Amino acid sequence: MKNRFRFAKLLVIAFAIVFVGCKKQEPLPGHSVLGNQLLALDIVSSLDTIIPNQNPANFKELYKIKFTQPIDHNNPSAGTFQQKAFLFYVGNDRPTVLYTCGYTLSDDYMQQPFMPLAYNMNANLLMVEHRYFGESKPANDPRWTYLNIKQAASDHHAIIQALKPLLPKEWVSTGTSKDGMTSVFLRYFYPDDITVTTAFCAPFMTSLTYEPVGRYVQEVSGSPQEHDQMIAVLNRMLQGGESGLYARFLELLREANITEEYSYTDYVASCFHYIFSFFSYQTPSTRHMASLDLPNDQFINTVLKEVFHPTDDGSSTYPYGIQTAKELGQFIFDYNAYANVLNGTSFDINALKKNPSGLKDEDLWVYD
Repeated sequence: MKNRFRFAKLLVIAFAIVFVGCKKQEPLPGHSVLGNQLLALDIVSSLDTIIPNQNPANFKELYKIKFTQPIDHNNPSAGTFQQKAFLFYVGNDRPTVLYTCGYTLSDDYMQQPFMPLAYNMNANLLMVEHRYFGESKPANDPRWTYLNIKQAASDHHAIIQALKPLLPKEWVSTGTSKDGMTSVFLRYFYPDDITVTTAFCAPFMTSLTYEPVGRYVQEVSGSPQEHDQMIAVLNRMLQGGESGLYARFLELLREANITEEYSYTDYVASCFHYIFSFFSYQTPSTRHMASLDLPNDQFINTVLKEVFHPTDDGSSTYPYGIQTAKELGQFIFDYNAYANVLNGTSFDINALKKNPSGLKDEDLWVYD
């Protein structure tokens, strides 16, 4: 009798284990087997089945998923938020590549998934938006309390643990730049979640004014010819100080109905950022530097094009500024190399060093 009772208890425990993390739900018409399995997970709050495009053609199914995540994984009672993700499905007999996006996950990725790693491995691809970016922002945390690397790694951990029973083969995490850093943080905090971490680039910095990265981009990136061209571009943007192209730049901002304050210090920093974006986001075979033959307005727009397309709420970049100030660090350029054109202007290197991430006044508390 005792043995039978024990066996019955074991059966109850076994059923509890099988169904933990799942919510009881009838299969929904219009969803595949995997779609209904995903909907049955407690962590999944919504799921849209999307007809995948044919590039790359090996993805059979595509889902837009919202995961319910704790704002604070150490204190579930603090509330939840919805985290956006895309799952490109090949099969449960294939590995899964996790793209640990460090920023906003654009819907454009649904049309052109760009992960050669997943394509070459014939693997499933899961893309997860970073907490506090895009559609994955908690509603009530005005002081960015839970925007940190441990909480973000815990988001990925929760998703992996929920999906591994459905996608049981090897998991590979990957990313470039901040995405790569995020994949490394996942590996650091949860080393058993991932079989392989492939961070194509993970630029860790140790201070808010970390100079080695800036110097490398300024002095080493690109060919000697490109380096000379970049010096000429910066000289043209900075010649004349506040009375030079900066004055016309302010007029162009007004004409574009951009009311944001833009000091000369901000302007110089944006001009130098052109060096970083040029060498970081364009391949050597396709990149084209701003031509010195361009008229002033076109030249300014080419160098500072990011300035003329501000996001409504800074959702793509501002949370990154918060993260750099709190934990990640920030690089800064060697402005001394341009002392000859910056002397006598209102450029303030100390102001730039105090707020290299461009935070709003109400968020400057993070530097304390």
